[in-house]
Amino acid sequence: MFIRSLLLFLLIYSFARNTNLDKNIRIYVIGIVLMVLCGITKEIIVFLNLDYWYYNLLIYGFQSLIIATYLIFYNNDVFIEQLRWFVPLVLSYTFIILYKPYAGGGIIFAFICLWIILLFHKNVTKRTFIPLILMSLSMIFVEASNSLLIAIVMMVIAFDQYASSKESESYRNMELFQRKLLSHQYAEIKDIYMNMRGWRHDYHNHLQTMKAYLSMNELKELDEYLFKVEKDLDAVDNLVKSGNVMMDAILNSKISIMKRHNIEVDFKAVLPEDLKINDVDLCVMVSNLLENAIEACVQVPVEGRFIRIYADVYGSQFYMSIQNSSKENLDFNARNYISNKRGEHGFGMKRVQLLVDKYNGFLNLQNEPGIFASEITIPF
Repeated sequence: MFIRSLLLFLLIYSFARNTNLDKNIRIYVIGIVLMVLCGITKEIIVFLNLDYWYYNLLIYGFQSLIIATYLIFYNNDVFIEQLRWFVPLVLSYTFIILYKPYAGGGIIFAFICLWIILLFHKNVTKRTFIPLILMSLSMIFVEASNSLLIAIVMMVIAFDQYASSKESESYRNMELFQRKLLSHQYAEIKDIYMNMRGWRHDYHNHLQTMKAYLSMNELKELDEYLFKVEKDLDAVDNLVKSGNVMMDAILNSKISIMKRHNIEVDFKAVLPEDLKINDVDLCVMVSNLLENAIEACVQVPVEGRFIRIYADVYGSQFYMSIQNSSKENLDFNARNYISNKRGEHGFGMKRVQLLVDKYNGFLNLQNEPGIFASEITIPF
């Protein structure tokens, strides 16, 4: 009874201490009530004089609810760090209150829960020895049969192989997405370059035409022609000169697209030539954020479209901010950006988050009525 009470206390304490209170106070109530109910299940069964299979079913049900509640409401910032302590507490508590005839099934159920969690949070495997040792001791305690041990080993191998295959598939999808993005970016930059070459090719023709207007004293026609030439020149001019070649290429290509969509653009970028960020990574991060901004602006009436871009280096940190008009409230959480468009859009933002994490940086997404803002901070 003492061990059971201690485990229940640790379970509730772990949940209450690490769950994000900012979401809703009901989170605490749900989690704690579930744990308390799990703790008094045996007394409820005895009081109601129910069969043991009801007892077994309720235990599994409460354990599932506890883990599900924890996974849904847990503070994402420290989730991976703390998960390895919470899961063993849930499993240990279940082992203690289960009778031996039902403990074998409980252990298998516990392994399934653990490896499903590890499947979606692969880096937790660095500390899997903690719950694995604990569950191994529980098998000794209930004197598990050889068949049960073999079944668990086979199940662990199967889950691990499946997790490895999913990890490889995810890596391949990331690589494919990155190549597609770079190919698209290359096509945009090539288009700008060809436009510049075309204008330079017509340079002498423009001069000849202007000389002809001047020699005939057709000043009005000359002025109109100069206006048209100036408009064409603005379309191919290198608007951004930040000091970093890759950033200039990305911004110039995206700004040309923004102008084609009649988006008002305000930008300022002052960066060193060597940004200490891989060019490919920089291209993926900035291009995704700008494409998302363009996509949101296109949904807004022309008179309300705008994008503001700012990039600079403060001390030993790279900082970039992008603000854009938006007609809707976009849903996002601390880990993933989710919009009304599914598929590559959300996948691209997930890629941005992964690259920001790679450099130990910070991605901040903010949504206000009519405006969406994204910020990247990366330390050097």
